[in-house]
Amino acid sequence: MVNADLADKRQMQLGKNVTLLQFSSAFCSPCKATAQIISHLVEGMDDVVYIQVASEENLKLVEKFDIKSTPTVIFFNRNGIEVGRAVGIPTKEQVIISINAVRTPSDDVGL
Repeated sequence: MVNADLADKRQMQLGKNVTLLQFSSAFCSPCKATAQIISHLVEGMDDVVYIQVASEENLKLVEKFDIKSTPTVIFFNRNGIEVGRAVGIPTKEQVIISINAVRTPSDDVGL
């Protein structure tokens, strides 16, 4: 997991990659399952950046992105614009469909 400063820097340096920002909690089993699914799926995807944020340690980011529960995964396009969210444990298919949708210019992913 990253701290708020690093996540903000990566957030600002978008443009070359699709970014998945996952908000997690330390003792959250669904968060761990989500991280395992996404980590496995994005392995080898050079154009996808996956960032995990510890919600308890990054309250400014939680507020900034209006996070109500964990896990929450936010999908950003190459321009750094939020195009979709998944709250709860997404399926592998949802993650793949969302990444592919974000890779191509389109409207909101809308999970």
